[in-house]
Amino acid sequence: MAGGEKKGGKSGTSVGTGWDGGPRRLLTIAACLLPPAIAVAAYAWGVARLWEYAGSRREYAVAGTGWSDARTGAAAWLPRRDASALDEIAASARGRCAFEPGLGEGIARKFAANPWVESVEEVRCIFGRPSSVRADIRLRVPFAAVAGAAGGGVVADRAGTVLPLPEGEARHPGLPVIRVRARIGEKPGEKLKDRAALDAINALGLLSDRLAMLPAGKSVRVTEVRTEPSEAGTRLSFLTASGAAIEWGEFAAEPAWGEPTTRRKLDLLEKRAREITDWSRIERLRLDHETAPMKLKELAPAGPSITRSSAPATQPDARR
Repeated sequence: MAGGEKKGGKSGTSVGTGWDGGPRRLLTIAACLLPPAIAVAAYAWGVARLWEYAGSRREYAVAGTGWSDARTGAAAWLPRRDASALDEIAASARGRCAFEPGLGEGIARKFAANPWVESVEEVRCIFGRPSSVRADIRLRVPFAAVAGAAGGGVVADRAGTVLPLPEGEARHPGLPVIRVRARIGEKPGEKLKDRAALDAINALGLLSDRLAMLPAGKSVRVTEVRTEPSEAGTRLSFLTASGAAIEWGEFAAEPAWGEPTTRRKLDLLEKRAREITDWSRIERLRLDHETAPMKLKELAPAGPSITRSSAPATQPDARR
């Protein structure tokens, strides 16, 4: 009996220790979480009271609004109606409380939905009496006009996104024209789906960047890009303002056998462009073969030319 009582006593003691550990652990956790919980609650209460106080006072209402594109400055290509639409997005914050939760996020979402906006860098709420809201955005830049032989014409940026500009390359004479076989029907804000058009835009960007690195007088402006579908990708040829044609060849990750890679073609372009003293003398420059010579334009013969129908006045008559 004594042994049984002792055994029972040990069992009761172990059970009591287990029950005491649970509440003690919960109290310890609660003691650790209580200060942060009080701080969060106090912050939320303070923000709510501040918003309520500021919202009831006119001097905390947003009075000034605006947007800017630090990269391009004043965008001359941006139509007036589209600039007004961007002004209206910024102006939608006018009269609202500067402390309103989610005010900046809402303005940013409206800007991001506009097809002219490439990205929203920052929306700043400047608190004061009065307050103001300013948005820093990046506008899309027109890069090329894309004309489809099967119909349709759009203006796209360097990423291939269609811009809300009128159709037809004749309306945008300063942009290079990319000619493709497919029909182009994407709407503003959508990305081009035709592979040849996207390949041409990518290659045109690489070519333009490399030409821009050349000294003055060694560069040339591309006016037109002609495309031809191929098995590996797209065959491209560039026409320049000087009349010279630059034969690119295939634009593909793995070009046709014997063709240089894209990086090698750009190196060849730069090397040969530095050797050219007058682009107007060049008829064709091939980049699809490393050893292909440049073709020069034939010079017009000097002086007046004598045709067979014209004969000297003193020539004797053969019938005599």
